[in-house]
Amino acid sequence: MNILVSRLRFLGDIILTTPLLNGLRQAYPEAHITYLAEEPYIHILDHHPDVDTLLGFARGNTAQEWVIIRHLLTRRFDIAIDLFGNPRSALLTFLSRAKTRIGGDFRMRKHFY
Repeated sequence: MNILVSRLRFLGDIILTTPLLNGLRQAYPEAHITYLAEEPYIHILDHHPDVDTLLGFARGNTAQEWVIIRHLLTRRFDIAIDLFGNPRSALLTFLSRAKTRIGGDFRMRKHFY
């Protein structure tokens, strides 16, 4: 099982997502958990025991964003959880092509989940 968790920015908010990561690891011990966030926030999760892959990108760096999009399109995610809920994170969650996509019920973004 492949799980994507996305919280693009805000250091404190990313820290507050760590109990979810622990819960996912307990529920799916064999899962590969990928975390998506912007630089420099992603590095707070360096060496986190419940995260297997970190995907970080610099906002506004188009080349880096395309690398992330390509990764999302090719990695077969089963579950994608968007904890940010802005238009960019909703689109990235949609591009993951996960069978189950979880996010907020915000305006038109809700159609990406």
